[in-house]
Amino acid sequence: MIRVGVVGLGSFGEAHIQAYQSLPGVEVAAVCSRSPERVRAVCAQYGIPRGSTSWDEIAAWDGVDAVSITTADHEHLGPVLIAANAGKHLFVEKPMASTSAEAAEIVHAAAAARVILMPGHILRYAAPYAALKERIEQGALGEVVSLYARRNRLQRFFENYARVHAPAFVSLIHDIDIVSWLGGSRVRSVRARQRAVLSDQPDALWSTIELENGVLAHIESTWLLPEQGGVGTDDALEALGTKGKASLNLAEGPLVVRTTAGVEYPDLLYEAPAFGERGGALVAELSDFVRCVAEGRAPTRIQPDDGVWAVRAVEAAVRSAECGEEVTL
Repeated sequence: MIRVGVVGLGSFGEAHIQAYQSLPGVEVAAVCSRSPERVRAVCAQYGIPRGSTSWDEIAAWDGVDAVSITTADHEHLGPVLIAANAGKHLFVEKPMASTSAEAAEIVHAAAAARVILMPGHILRYAAPYAALKERIEQGALGEVVSLYARRNRLQRFFENYARVHAPAFVSLIHDIDIVSWLGGSRVRSVRARQRAVLSDQPDALWSTIELENGVLAHIESTWLLPEQGGVGTDDALEALGTKGKASLNLAEGPLVVRTTAGVEYPDLLYEAPAFGERGGALVAELSDFVRCVAEGRAPTRIQPDDGVWAVRAVEAAVRSAECGEEVTL
């Protein structure tokens, strides 16, 4: 039995609880939030035996083997260092930290404590992206030449992320990692351009990227979709190789339900709930994490340094957009 704690009880922290509880051989043994009311409510709802408002208490409990860090990214470092020093294995949601320096500190702390560290880049576990990666590795597309990714979000959610550069640290971070994974190399340079269309903060970012192996990528990240448009997420990806081209279009999703109540696009990619059970990329990702903990081995689909490089590349994109020049990592 792998006993996990969840630190941070926002919507995604709760999603982690639900995903863990769907896995055999896993117990959510403890949760942590700054809000005592939230701790009490979550423990009661999910039958969790222990809750706290203190990171130190979670780390000190012998009944916790591993911890999911699902706080806001600028709050990752504190609980990570405490948990690592206590010998707890770590799953850290993306972005691993709000700066690449803090992300590197997280990797160093985990290595020094000899605990497993897994960055939470969920697209590597999403079936369409994983299937494309497998075909690329099998040579179906030949040599990858270029990649294009799009990730556009609703205007009304933009204010939720006002503390960060939302197109970069909430959206681009996903696709920076996935084009590096699919392209088989890390980012060498970025030339980005941004606009503040509906706000005094940037809400649109376009990035042209060169990987170290010469693969080119273009990524579109905006928060401009109107609520009335009927599409909550507008995600797509194309990979062009010397032998062919592959395309993903996730704007509507595999299931569209149209009724008198309106149009529904159920999430069948990330959480995929059905008949009271969880599936999708989050369950696959956390299943891999607890399997690594149980077997005492590092994850193979993603490495701790991948989380650092993703933050470095996003920082480079923001610098490029601000200075108007290409930035080399």
